[in-house]
Amino acid sequence: MAYGAEQIFEEFEEEKHPCSNKPIDLVHLSRQTFGNKDLENEVLGLFYKHSQQCLTRLREATTPKQWAEAMHSIKGSSRGIGAWEIGELAEKYECTHPTETETEKEKAVRKIENLINTTNKFIKNLI
Repeated sequence: MAYGAEQIFEEFEEEKHPCSNKPIDLVHLSRQTFGNKDLENEVLGLFYKHSQQCLTRLREATTPKQWAEAMHSIKGSSRGIGAWEIGELAEKYECTHPTETETEKEKAVRKIENLINTTNKFIKNLI
């Protein structure tokens, strides 16, 4: 059976973002770490620490450049472990620095922080 480009893309997207109630795509993580559990734990520990540093940078960001750099870091590290929801939200915020009001910035930080905290709780239970 021949596959059309659209069907192949849909299958790729399903593989990349599988339906799951877990904050981390464990299949993706396993692929990234070649199934090595020690390496998985190390990578998850690094994400845990790095995400906290990025949240601090995000809270302290006063320029669009600082905001974008912090969001870009969050986006990359979250996608590396398969935390797709964080990555998608960080991508959305990366190019839209909430400069209009402080409340807008606080809401954005709170949203990404909640996702990161949920993911980090999952990581603590996993490793």
